[in-house]
Amino acid sequence: MIVPNYLGYGEIGERAESFINRHHPSRELPIPIEKIIEFQLGLDIVPHPNLYLNFRINGFLTSDRTAIFVDERQFSQYWEKYRFTLAHEVGHYVLHEKAFGEVVWSGVDEYKDFIMSMDKEALDRFEIQGNYFAEQVLVPESSLIEVATAVAGRHRDELRRIGAETRILLPYISKEIALPFEVSPQVVECRINRMEKEIDLLEL
Repeated sequence: MIVPNYLGYGEIGERAESFINRHHPSRELPIPIEKIIEFQLGLDIVPHPNLYLNFRINGFLTSDRTAIFVDERQFSQYWEKYRFTLAHEVGHYVLHEKAFGEVVWSGVDEYKDFIMSMDKEALDRFEIQGNYFAEQVLVPESSLIEVATAVAGRHRDELRRIGAETRILLPYISKEIALPFEVSPQVVECRINRMEKEIDLLEL
């Protein structure tokens, strides 16, 4: 049974930083996760019809770590969600290599059986770690601070009129911050709220 090692947000962030430095050192936004997967990691990206509708799965990495299956509708219609799914599965590729060697699956039915076989704590850890990696690869801290500073500066007067803490102000400008990263506003909000270095939108 796969039981991922405990990895904190900061430790996963270090792995994400190493990944970016190796595969996209220019850090030009948005992080080209699709190109990195196909041309640097050499993985196939395989759209699968009704993957989410029928199985409630956004995507999965095959156990031999050679392909990422993604929901076809997400692939064709929901760009930001598609990018996050790819980065999440790369998180498994980077963080869980040893665990993937313990079980074999290639198709969606086998993958569904695999995740159903995991106990809840192990599955939660597995998926949370994938999310943490995706957040930090797609939204690097230094770039986030730079973009958030620019956006907050454009809205400083109205933010100061509201006069609340960052977690309350953030939804007002998270959509604008998210644009250059090509992620959803929710990803930006989670990323800022989980950062060890607190961002004060009124002081940027």
